[in-house]
Amino acid sequence: MSIDSSLSALTAFSTVQAVAANNVANSQTPGFQPSSVTLEDTATGGVQAAAINQSAASGGQAPGAGPVYNAQGQLPAGQSAAPSGTDLAREFTGMIANQAVFSANTAAITTAGRMTGALLDMSV
Repeated sequence: MSIDSSLSALTAFSTVQAVAANNVANSQTPGFQPSSVTLEDTATGGVQAAAINQSAASGGQAPGAGPVYNAQGQLPAGQSAAPSGTDLAREFTGMIANQAVFSANTAAITTAGRMTGALLDMSV
């Protein structure tokens, strides 16, 4: 039993989880653009993170296009920063789904290890 597809899923979804965590951590940062991960199939039947895409969703600004803060870290009078474009409900829902992916794939790896151990025990 090959565990390659489960290992590739764990690697890919750890990237998805890291990007979601970054989005949540920066959800209160004015002008922050949330990112997402594009997954793709591999030739061996696994999955990999193909790209990390920065959203141009509402609230987000292109890097360097945000307001200029003064030395005290405040916006000059009359300027306002756009809110973050992070949708916390979407991020947390995705993180819960990622937890299920991790659980399923670690269970598959654990089962493969037990089967290998049982096979070795029978052949000894």
